[in-house]
Amino acid sequence: MLALGLVLTAAHVVDGAVSIRVRFNADQDGQWTARAQHAWSHPSLDIAVLHVLEASVDPPGRAPVVTRVGFGSIVRPPVECETMGFPRFKVREDPAHLGADGAPMQYRDCEHATGPATTWANRREGTLQIRVGAPGLDPDRGRSPWEGMSGAPVFSGEALVGVVGKHHRSDGAGTLAAYRVDHWYGCLDADQVDALAALIGLPTRPEDLMQVPAPAQVRTGRIPRQLPATTSAFTGRERELAELLDLADGTGGSPGMVVISAIDGMAGIGKTALAIHAGRRLAERFPDGQLFIDLHGYTRGMAPREPADALAGVLQAYGVPPSQIPTDLDARAALYRDRLAGTRTLVILDNAHSEAQVRPLLPGDGGCLVMVTSRRRLNALDDAWALPLDVLPVADAVALLREVAGPGRTQDGDPLLEEIAALCGHLPLALRIAAALIRRRPAWTLTRLADKLRGARTGLVRFSDGDRDLTSVFDLSYQTLSGDQRELFRRLGLTPGPDADAYAAAALLNCGLTDTEDLLQDLVEQNLLVEPVLGRYRMHDLIRAHAHALAAGDPADLCEAAVERLLDYYQYTSISADTRTFQYARHEPRGSAPAHSPVLCSPNEARAWLRSERTNLEACLGLAARQGRRERVVALTEGLAELLYADGTWSRAQVLHTAAATAAEHLGDRRGQADALNNLGRVLHMTGNYPSAVDAHTRAAGLFHQLSERPGQADALNELGRVLETTGDYPDATEAHTRALALYDELDDWAGQADALINRGKIRRRTEDPSGACEDLSQALALYELLDNRLGQARTLALLSQTRQATGDGVGAADAHARALTLYQELADHPAPANAVADAQHAQSVTRQDGMTQHSNAPSSPGERLDQASALIGLGRMRMLDEDYRGALEAHARALEIYRAVGSYDNEAWAMNLYARIFVAAGDMAQALAVYRDALRLTREVQHRDDEAIALEGIGECLVCTADSTRHGAAYLNQALDAYRRLGMRPDIERVQARLDALTTP
Repeated sequence: MLALGLVLTAAHVVDGAVSIRVRFNADQDGQWTARAQHAWSHPSLDIAVLHVLEASVDPPGRAPVVTRVGFGSIVRPPVECETMGFPRFKVREDPAHLGADGAPMQYRDCEHATGPATTWANRREGTLQIRVGAPGLDPDRGRSPWEGMSGAPVFSGEALVGVVGKHHRSDGAGTLAAYRVDHWYGCLDADQVDALAALIGLPTRPEDLMQVPAPAQVRTGRIPRQLPATTSAFTGRERELAELLDLADGTGGSPGMVVISAIDGMAGIGKTALAIHAGRRLAERFPDGQLFIDLHGYTRGMAPREPADALAGVLQAYGVPPSQIPTDLDARAALYRDRLAGTRTLVILDNAHSEAQVRPLLPGDGGCLVMVTSRRRLNALDDAWALPLDVLPVADAVALLREVAGPGRTQDGDPLLEEIAALCGHLPLALRIAAALIRRRPAWTLTRLADKLRGARTGLVRFSDGDRDLTSVFDLSYQTLSGDQRELFRRLGLTPGPDADAYAAAALLNCGLTDTEDLLQDLVEQNLLVEPVLGRYRMHDLIRAHAHALAAGDPADLCEAAVERLLDYYQYTSISADTRTFQYARHEPRGSAPAHSPVLCSPNEARAWLRSERTNLEACLGLAARQGRRERVVALTEGLAELLYADGTWSRAQVLHTAAATAAEHLGDRRGQADALNNLGRVLHMTGNYPSAVDAHTRAAGLFHQLSERPGQADALNELGRVLETTGDYPDATEAHTRALALYDELDDWAGQADALINRGKIRRRTEDPSGACEDLSQALALYELLDNRLGQARTLALLSQTRQATGDGVGAADAHARALTLYQELADHPAPANAVADAQHAQSVTRQDGMTQHSNAPSSPGERLDQASALIGLGRMRMLDEDYRGALEAHARALEIYRAVGSYDNEAWAMNLYARIFVAAGDMAQALAVYRDALRLTREVQHRDDEAIALEGIGECLVCTADSTRHGAAYLNQALDAYRRLGMRPDIERVQARLDALTTP
């Protein structure tokens, strides 16, 4: 039912009927029927609206109260849909009603079919293809088992998006076809639309249909699971834990209410342990993700984390690319709230310094639970449930001591247990450290431990609140360490970042890796370190401060040398990792090679290392900047270059690369300046700041030339050519690529040669030099064959096919087309591994078929998946050229699924415009318009100005092709023209201007 008393069905079922009876609840107990009469129908759409006669309801009073449904348009297929109808395979006999021949009459049970729906334009304009489970064996092969489903409404969520049509047999047993609601507008005149609006509430304009899925519903497919490991020795806190569990029960209560618990208490009291333990208990209740954000409110040597930086990290965890992360705090917070809207997500904000630091990180909708830990009470957090932690009760403190000490090490009821607990101030941190002394030293008794604690009290106010003196516990534990363990403990207090792995610790200690790993585990056993993630070690803030205080007693030159070795390790390894992920960092890393560093064999391994060490790398960079160490600033920024480009934020990347270029210039380091300028130019290109990008790459190329650094010069020129091509400066772009090609040739760099040849070939094709373009593309193809790079071959063959067609070489064009199609099909089904140098290069970029290059920014996606998506886009284009629109749409839909799954919004925005073009080619202007509108929204989110202009132009063209919409279409075309002018894209300016002139010509 569409509304009270109204039923939607297929027109062919009821047209010409003398009487109509409708059966309700056909598959449930309590069936009821009613007579109905015709209210409205449209034969070509095969839809009809019936008016149920209330007086005819049998039995009386059974009609339910029904609210009007909403109407929607699928703008980002595929989406999950459902429909209910009465298909032939659900035929049943009704013994209660006999026919004239005495046999039981037949009726059909209801079938609830669900499945993903995609648009299906090439066979029947304006339809949806819904993939459903095929029925079982059907003896009548000449008919479709789905006969009778005609007229069944198709819903996605709360929106009615289509009505099942009557073409069943040709679609196959696993497919239903439905007429889309947004297609109705192209088949109905204004009076008919108004009639449906009055009758069933259909919006009078397609623009007012609900978008399916709605923008807030679109997710990247990533579910963050960030909770650190919890200890098996968690003891006590039953009351506090029960309160947190009860609070979680309230997250489904008041609409729009975010439940917040503010856990406060002194350092070492167990705030973080309680939050993590509760989070682990609650994880299943929050299936949409668990976030853990360390705000470093009281971490020695680190300023409290800025909310904007914390938000950037969270958004990256959700797969948001750098281009989509806004620059200002309010906009980032709004995007964060949008990502969490409608979800059940657990958020732990650990070690908060102030309410102002916390507020931007609070979700906006109900369904989320936020736990905030802080040393101070956050009274200004409105609606927060305060949960102050005190020291452990005596019984719980003793139980924790015994649990950590281990079985058989203590006796129940021993009075020394209570004394030791008191000497530890009943603080969990101190209790754990003291108990570890017993566990690790079989000869120690409780008496010896108590004596040591009594004698170790120093009264150092740094770790004392007047009643509880942690220094006695810290010092006693420290005194029991071996000499090497003590040295490592002190050196870890010097690290600028929050954690370390074994390689960093080995650099600090100037020791072998195996010995260092043993020492780290010793400190974990002593509860002086924790290992929240395998292989990464972290100190509690108080222990870290104590280690730093002890290190202050060491000779200054030894401490400085340890920090220098650590900076050398991070600098060298980060540049080495950057080289693995970024084809332009070809020179040897700066600085001394560390004695030990991880072996990073693939781009994915290198990228994973950079991500895991990003906080430490940026902390080292901050230390270098504060100390005025310009050479370190240049080198460490170089090591972060690809990570900043891939993960962002790009506003921060611009700041850091600009600072590095300035520092290098002050030092007279021309190579460092050239590297920084080239990295800066790439970021500026992606943000649409083309003039500044041209300037940066030009200066970089000039510096590399002065230094006779041919690899760097070639790369800078190739990047410069890409920017110039985007702006339509084809002569200068051709010159840049030609110069780059010559340098790559001298270097025997086949991958570089192929890239430059393709770039130049695309420009030659655009500038009416198809013969020259064929020559360039043929050479590139030969190089890709030598490199065994099948994706490069497929792309080149696709371009070569189009170019040969322009020269009149139909046979050659057909051959290239067939080979490209075969390769794309193979790659779409079986993507090639991206572990060679050339494959790594292509894992970083997706070459657009329209002559532009779109770099992928999928923070944690394997290169193989992006290559597969790129192959699917190429396959879709080839199928479109063959007028196989259904196949083209399927290929593009699969590519879009991959881009969304890995969070590559940049590629998705570009691919949405290509997706819309297929609908245009298929003649489905209504669906093309819907997709272009969605592409416009997405391109604005990711701030891709050129793609935004393309979407504006596409909307304008769709509207111009629609009756009575020329004026609105011209308005969008003018917006596109303005966008192209701002970007300086001359060919596009000329094309759109010519189109507008034609529209105004009588």
